[in-house]
Amino acid sequence: MRSFRNSWITVAVLFAALITLALLGANSLGSFGITILSGLFQGMLLFLVASGLSIVFGLMDVLNLAQGAYFMIGAYVAYDLQHAGGLVDLTAAIPDPNLRFIVAILGAIAVGAGLGLLLERGLLRPLYSRPIFQLVLTFGFSLVLIEVVKAIWTTTPYSWTEMFGIREGFFELFGQRFSTYRLFVVGAGFALIIVIGLLLQRTRTGIIIRAGVEDREMVQALGINIKMIFTLVFTLGCAVAALGGAIAAPFLGASVTLGNAFLLQAVAVVVLGGMGSYGGTAVASILGRPYPFCGSELNYRHESGSSFQYCADAAAGTGAAAAPKRPFREFTMNATGTLKTTNSAQWGTWLKDNGIPLLALVFLIAFPFIVGLLTDSSPYGEVRGERFIMRGASVRWQSVLIEIFILGILTMSYNLLFGFTGVISFGHALFFGSAGYILGLCLEYVAIDTSLALALGIGLAILFCGLMGLLIGAATLRLKGVYFAIFTLAVAEMFFIFVSRWQLTRAEDGFAISELPTWIDPSQSRLNFYYIALALFVLTFLFLKRLVHSPTGAVLKAIRENEDRAQTLGYNTLRYKLFAIVVASMLAGLAGLLQVILNKKVGPELLSIDYTVNPLLMTIIGGIGTLWGPIIGSSSLFLLDIFLRDSQFTVGGVTVNMANIWGLILGIIFITAVIVFPLGIVGTSQRFWRRLKAKRSPPPDRLATPDQ
Repeated sequence: MRSFRNSWITVAVLFAALITLALLGANSLGSFGITILSGLFQGMLLFLVASGLSIVFGLMDVLNLAQGAYFMIGAYVAYDLQHAGGLVDLTAAIPDPNLRFIVAILGAIAVGAGLGLLLERGLLRPLYSRPIFQLVLTFGFSLVLIEVVKAIWTTTPYSWTEMFGIREGFFELFGQRFSTYRLFVVGAGFALIIVIGLLLQRTRTGIIIRAGVEDREMVQALGINIKMIFTLVFTLGCAVAALGGAIAAPFLGASVTLGNAFLLQAVAVVVLGGMGSYGGTAVASILGRPYPFCGSELNYRHESGSSFQYCADAAAGTGAAAAPKRPFREFTMNATGTLKTTNSAQWGTWLKDNGIPLLALVFLIAFPFIVGLLTDSSPYGEVRGERFIMRGASVRWQSVLIEIFILGILTMSYNLLFGFTGVISFGHALFFGSAGYILGLCLEYVAIDTSLALALGIGLAILFCGLMGLLIGAATLRLKGVYFAIFTLAVAEMFFIFVSRWQLTRAEDGFAISELPTWIDPSQSRLNFYYIALALFVLTFLFLKRLVHSPTGAVLKAIRENEDRAQTLGYNTLRYKLFAIVVASMLAGLAGLLQVILNKKVGPELLSIDYTVNPLLMTIIGGIGTLWGPIIGSSSLFLLDIFLRDSQFTVGGVTVNMANIWGLILGIIFITAVIVFPLGIVGTSQRFWRRLKAKRSPPPDRLATPDQ
């Protein structure tokens, strides 16, 4: 109770300071009042998303990335129930629009609670001990929900047209007009703060929930069904998010991007308020808003600089937390207690073990010519006059494999952090995109020979990625688990917003690279660039293979399994983790350089979260902590994307284009990967072959006992 009271004392003090600033910057009492009410309105909208996120994380340590999707669904359900012509038309049964709005809110809460119950009971419960898989699962579930919404309501945004009671009213405050509905949202937000606060502080269920936050094992030992409490809390969090969407719909409308516009800011608010602190989340939501005297009002379509403010706040507010511990494996110790690695196999067995990779390499080298023979096309392109045009089947498949090589390098770099060191990052796109921007800026703005500009851009890009990895790692590697992930996400989002606004980078439009040296220009010699990308891909694999089988790699795997134990053995784990993030950053930058050279275009999409989420998914699908996993995962997912996006099928006379449901397929792959194949393709295959060999091998001789 004291912590809750202290939170409100903090609110009162800071809000008094806020009012003082508003008074100093206001032209009149009317503008002062509108300033405060506008800020409170925006803060309460955000709180409706962040509160459920905070409740769930506080008890369950689950960062529910589907929270934004529940907010979106709440808006759609409320719109559908309120307006005529929806799936459930209530206009005839309930002609009063005010009463119908209440029913719409209750319906949104019911749908959100039902979907939350489905997610927790059906999918999430087996993954409570694996926090990274929880993130992947909830993200995949959000993709599924978005595609379901598209199938039901299409992608067209809906604007709220039904006018009712408080929706159409205004009141005057010292000569300034303010919407009564905005005031209703502020009141509803404060009511929710009080109701849930009293639930957590004054009821038996709230006491059990707070006890579960402190020590869930002790609560379970007392005979309390902690799993039922988990289900209740998760369902409550999803229902609150849907309630927020329903209340926001008359003002914001309903669109498939509505949830994503709020999710990142909601995560930042939860971090600022203290992970799992409900009162802190309320404080951060109210006081963290960009009040008009501090800047422009927030645009909820994620287009204003206030997003930059939230990312910076989240990066500054992230606190340390303990990472889950697991026993040692993957490495051994000698008699003195130091780590050692297994010696390389004999040359004969080496050739046997590496025969398939060598054959694959030979095949990739000959691939352009093999495709050319099979399709009667030239690997150099079609001859037009005195030059080659980059067309033909061989050239197209070269482009496909180049994309796979780039994704493979990016995914292998991510696997070094995630798979071998146990560090989860949501900001890997920062290094991928920043390297591309540096190369593009050097080629466009440095007035020297193109080859020298290319060399300068490559050198500066790799150096910048290494320095950024060093700075981020030195500042944040004491953070663990989801805290480090949130910090890196915030930093990457700041860079994304920065390049999207900077005129030198042509803002959101980006810019094309007009000229490249002929020997590396894919538009003039795709075959040359194919072999360059292949060489860098193979060298990256060999480098990482040597690294993970070295003593340094053994220490990295020790950190992944149990960092505290590695520290007790005398290893400076922070130094090793810093080394891993610097190497991974530089390799991600290398992938970004290849991507920019291939496309000859630089834009903010290089810094999008897709270039972090995709390597994470590809690593999980291929096999976490394996050398071949990222390669198999990236190639499988990319080829699946190519073949499925161009295909279609007919169901009941309706033609379905696979490109339109790719998000649904991707979400199902996410969910299936973490539940059915947590070891990935490589890990599952290795386990299968080990079991098969164990069945075929003869049983060991029974050891003699002293009695024999």
